[in-house]
Amino acid sequence: MCHLFPLGRLTAMFLFALLFTFSFHYPVSVMAQSYFSQNPGAPIYGKPLTEADLMGKVVYIEYWGINCGPCRAAFPHLVEAVTQFGRSGSFVMIGSHMQELTPEVPTYLQSVNCNFTNYQQYICPLAPPEGGGIPQAYLLNYRGELVGSGHPKVVLPLIPQYVEEAMRQNRLLYGFSPVTSMDIPSGFEKVATQFSPEKAWAAPIKQLQKRAKKDEEAQAFFTEIESAIDTEIQTLADQRREKPTETLLRLNRLKKNLKGLPQLEKVEKMSGKLEKVKGAPEMLKVWAIMEAFQKKAQSGKLTPASAERETKKIVKKLKEVSENDAFHDAIRDEATQLVEKIEGKTEEEEM
Repeated sequence: MCHLFPLGRLTAMFLFALLFTFSFHYPVSVMAQSYFSQNPGAPIYGKPLTEADLMGKVVYIEYWGINCGPCRAAFPHLVEAVTQFGRSGSFVMIGSHMQELTPEVPTYLQSVNCNFTNYQQYICPLAPPEGGGIPQAYLLNYRGELVGSGHPKVVLPLIPQYVEEAMRQNRLLYGFSPVTSMDIPSGFEKVATQFSPEKAWAAPIKQLQKRAKKDEEAQAFFTEIESAIDTEIQTLADQRREKPTETLLRLNRLKKNLKGLPQLEKVEKMSGKLEKVKGAPEMLKVWAIMEAFQKKAQSGKLTPASAERETKKIVKKLKEVSENDAFHDAIRDEATQLVEKIEGKTEEEEM
């Protein structure tokens, strides 16, 4: 470890715990505190980052220095992590150079093909460095909660599980795209943008099928997309008994994507059965309220006081579902689990 000026951990300004995004939650403390308590200045390398770039994503922060041998030794692994997980759309890495800034720093970053933003002495309020030395690594999950800290070799292996968690969450919030984690072949970038969660995919699928007849790379890309879609459908089939309304919500979105494609029949059949489960329509209404709540929170229009009021209303509606004996046990369990997550998090942060 290289010597670093001592810094105590900054005190977090926790208001109360709250928010989830659907089956998970964002603490209001994170929303109130943010990743940038002050302007970090222009990056010394890479593009500037904003709160919007980090919210809802797994964030890895590396405190390092140009004259630190262990810091330099870690860089190839950092670059590899960004290459592997950055394309998921759920992972961001930030470097913070903690020693004196010299012209050698950006030159070094360029020489190692650094693929993430670096600031000069940026301190993340959610993960400030401990006193002692560098390198120091910190990992924040998509809710902005600290889930790992220490030497990079200790923290880097934690990334996959939290990126997977974030990807599942983002699929629930924003919908599914089969190209999210793919390496897009050169020349296919434009068609790849047509596989967004908001669009129907029949047109780009037909376009790829046509190209695949003459192009092996197009055939491979098409096959990978088909496989991703089939995997998503199977994932939903596997979880439908445990989380029926969450599954139904995702299936309803997927039906719009698959309009005109052969996979639509299987998805419609699955969603049709789930819609008949007792309590599913009522639970879907609660999901709609939670979705509106989340969008309001992300827009910055939700104050702590109004968030607390709305959370209580949501908990009340979830309890009504969980306590209704006429509803299917799986629906009631799903509602109960959400209540426990919200109330459990609230009690945790009030301690």
